[in-house]
Amino acid sequence: MRFSTGEHTMKKLIAIISALVLLCAPISAAAVAVSVAPALGVGGDRLTVAVRIDGNTVITAAALEIEYDSEKMRYLSYEKGEKLDAELCTVSETGKGKIRFSFTDGESNYIGDGVLVYLSFAVNPDVTGTVKIAPTVTDGALFDLNYIELEYTVSASDVYILPSSLKDALEIKGGLIYLNRSFGAIELSQRLGKELALKQSYGYVGSGCKISYKGVSFFTVYMGDVNGDANVNTADYLAVRAHLCGAATLSAHFKAAADLSGDGTFSTADLLYLRELLSAA
Repeated sequence: MRFSTGEHTMKKLIAIISALVLLCAPISAAAVAVSVAPALGVGGDRLTVAVRIDGNTVITAAALEIEYDSEKMRYLSYEKGEKLDAELCTVSETGKGKIRFSFTDGESNYIGDGVLVYLSFAVNPDVTGTVKIAPTVTDGALFDLNYIELEYTVSASDVYILPSSLKDALEIKGGLIYLNRSFGAIELSQRLGKELALKQSYGYVGSGCKISYKGVSFFTVYMGDVNGDANVNTADYLAVRAHLCGAATLSAHFKAAADLSGDGTFSTADLLYLRELLSAA
């Protein structure tokens, strides 16, 4: 079929406009992932879990419902995560075993990947085994900077509760297992039980050993043991100095072992604390 010059020009114009429309059309981004990070706790102790968000760059408002087993633990409090600067943030219990968490970022500081909120619970003394803390996005309320609803996925990892008999041996904070003393590997393995695997079958356990459960690893921390030899001596002092001088870089669990001042930071104050500790030994 032949077209006149005018018809041909019009069809070319329509084709160009159609192409521009396709180029300018919004592209569906990958779904935002809301999840509860794996965690370990001890019966009769305080348990803190992190609610994370990933695959996100532009969320300005959200409402999440967190479900947990109220027969095994009791909600205590919350703390904003490092990725949540929003001033308009609320956390409240909405029913048995349910917590509602919502925020609106009025300052438009768009939240990136990371922890939104830390939730703390009191675990019943007689609880051991696995409990579920399942995040559910309520009201479809995940919005971008234009307050357009976003797609999302939701997942919850197992939260494993160790027997209350271990309270004298360790404390679990921020995904790290703080040992109250160095342990023989065999002794600690026996106390942990068959559910958790200690990635060390000989010698002593100090900082930096892996304890695994269902493929998720947690590192041990023994305060002052900065080089992982289960002792606190001048070698640890030198390791801290090397890190502070930029000659070496410590992993997160070794930094935690060096935070002797307990202020959550790693500085020369910790070096002084370690020196005093060694002088008193």
